Amino acid sequence: MKKRIYPIIKPILNSVLLLAFAVILPLYARAAATYTVYITIAGTGGGTITPSSGTITWSGSTGTTTANADDTVYYFVEPSLGSSFQSWSGCASVSDNGTCTYTFSTDNRTLTLTYGGSSTYVLTVKKTGFGSGTIVPSVGSLSWSSSTGTATYNSNQTIALYPVADNTSRFSFWQDCDSVSDNGTCSITLRSNATLKARFSGYHNVTYGFPYLHTSSSAVVYCMLANFSTDKATADSFVVLSNAQQTATQIPYELPSTFTIPNGRTAMLTFSNQRVYSRVQDNATASDNGTISDNTSLNIANDTCVDCSYGARISWTSALATMTSGVDCLSLPMACFQGTTLPKRNMVGYYCSDDSTSGPGGKPNLIGY
Repeated sequence: MKKRIYPIIKPILNSVLLLAFAVILPLYARAAATYTVYITIAGTGGGTITPSSGTITWSGSTGTTTANADDTVYYFVEPSLGSSFQSWSGCASVSDNGTCTYTFSTDNRTLTLTYGGSSTYVLTVKKTGFGSGTIVPSVGSLSWSSSTGTATYNSNQTIALYPVADNTSRFSFWQDCDSVSDNGTCSITLRSNATLKARFSGYHNVTYGFPYLHTSSSAVVYCMLANFSTDKATADSFVVLSNAQQTATQIPYELPSTFTIPNGRTAMLTFSNQRVYSRVQDNATASDNGTISDNTSLNIANDTCVDCSYGARISWTSALATMTSGVDCLSLPMACFQGTTLPKRNMVGYYCSDDSTSGPGGKPNLIGY
């Protein structure tokens, strides 16, 4: 019986094996193949190209790179000082920052990168806040018109900017830098026109820290502040320090000008959903009178999530501060409570710190609630 069956199935087995070899061998050969791609540089500028894998061997302005079949390689572009990325040709796709994506499947393919030369960009620095000071760049100088300084630099120039506060001011924070060091130095590399903000605060400042706030509409936090100082207290910054469901940027927000408490007045802060509201006691007879709308608020959706907890701090500065006067924790007290039902729950765990010397032992105040 076996002898009669084998002659019948033998041709079938041979056909299956031949078909398998016909399919597998080309795939194996393709997987084992390597391909060469040439990269040429064009234009009036220059720079470097870094592949995500492998290396580029250069001969003049032509580079050679190899990879296995079906390998996808990313070519990252870094223009030199004064140059700018213009275009790629031959790539499968090109990102906004000039990264070329190419999948190796054809031998002797050529990719062409074009640089532009002599590109310059304008850096604008705006000084904000009630304090004052100067900004010193590491390269060149800023030309000032009132509180706005400008300078022109080559593309890809990296500039460090050093803030120096006047005797009656303190430097507060930067906005829109590439990075900021612990000593307040801003660093930026110009790849387009850029605008930075440098905020200077008054000499005396108060910071309230909140270890726990919530964006739920049922966990609203209300805080009452009273300004017993001789100066106008203005909110200098608001920072989301932590977030239960995502990483907060910890970049300071500039608050609307309506977050101001004149001397002898009270204000109520409301932390509701993903916004911070301020309403000041209305006093139509005050010289700086005016009702601040309940709708005037700070949107912190960029740093908070829906229905989650977060930590934050808000800083106040003295708009009219001098070396010997200004707000501190004792002259700008605050009381907070939480919840939308009665009775309200007194909030605990927040604190106040200031940079006065009126605390115990001549140290700044630090008061916990």
